[in-house]
Amino acid sequence: MNLKEVLRRTDGLRAIRCGDDVVRLTNSRGRYAEAARAITALDPDRIELLDENGAVLRVLNLHDEDDEDSARANVADPDSLAALARVLGDIADRAAMRHAQAYQAAFEAQTGLVRLIAERLGSLERAWQRVILAEYERAQSQGGEDATLDSLAQSVISLAAAKQGGGK
Repeated sequence: MNLKEVLRRTDGLRAIRCGDDVVRLTNSRGRYAEAARAITALDPDRIELLDENGAVLRVLNLHDEDDEDSARANVADPDSLAALARVLGDIADRAAMRHAQAYQAAFEAQTGLVRLIAERLGSLERAWQRVILAEYERAQSQGGEDATLDSLAQSVISLAAAKQGGGK
C-alpha cells in the first residue's frame, strides 16, 4: 500500500492519529510525503485519518498481513487478463448477434408490410377496373356515346389484356 497516495486521495483529511500521537497535515506542497514519513517513523499498527473536526474518515491497519495478500491479489496476472479478454469478447459477440437478430426481424416485418400493401393495391386496382368496365357496359347498354368513358374503358381493357398476357 502506498501510504502517500492513500493520504492524498482521502478528501477532507487534516490529521492522522497514530496510536496516542497525532500527525497534522501542513499546508506545504509535500504535506502528504511529510505525513507519510512521520507515520513510518512512528511505526503504528493502525492509523485513523481525521477531518478538521477530529471525526474519523478512514481507518487503516498498516501491519495486517491480509492487506498485503489483498494487495497482491489486486495485481493482474496474464492468465486472468486473457480470461477477462475472452469473457469480454464473448459478451461482444452475443451483443452483435442480438443486434443482427433484431435487424433481421425488423427487415422481415417491413418486407411483410410491403407485400401486404402490394396485395391491397392489386385488389384495389382490380376492383377499380371492374367498376369502370361495369360502368362502360351500363353506358353501352343504354346506348350512350360518352367519349371520355369510351377512352377510359379502352385504356382499362388494354391494361387488363396486357396484364393477362404477361406484360406490365
